[in-house]
Amino acid sequence: MKDKRHVMIGSLVIMAILLLLPLQQMLAMDEPEYLIFEGQSDSWKVVIEVRQSKRNLNRYVVSERHELNYSGEPIEGEVRDYPVEWRIQSVLSSKKSSSMVSHFSEFLGTAEGGTTMETNASSKVADVDDVFQVDIVWNEGMNEQVTLTCVAWE
Repeated sequence: MKDKRHVMIGSLVIMAILLLLPLQQMLAMDEPEYLIFEGQSDSWKVVIEVRQSKRNLNRYVVSERHELNYSGEPIEGEVRDYPVEWRIQSVLSSKKSSSMVSHFSEFLGTAEGGTTMETNASSKVADVDDVFQVDIVWNEGMNEQVTLTCVAWE
């Protein structure tokens, strides 16, 4: 009787292991979980960090942190009084997303953690081949476009 119980328990353990192994593979992401995109124009350097993970079979959690650093000529006086407006086209952006506006500063962007989204669309995760675009309007109508490519990933 005890032998049958041991055989049954052993069989259940083996079946559980065999069932759980494919589940781990299904939950693993094909894309990297951490990516850094960078680009630079005449006046701005832009960095976007993307963190993403697979929550279950068809659900992803994606977060972005945006960083815009002014790298142009030193600016004095009234130019600092004009707002800087930027629109980011990336994993989390959409046609409906509005521009972000801030007073001029050498650094603009989001705090640690950035913007987070949970999605069931695998097309909304980043890959190393993606190209992001940032449009920056500043200094009363100066317009710069920055193209970002992936420079590092894990």
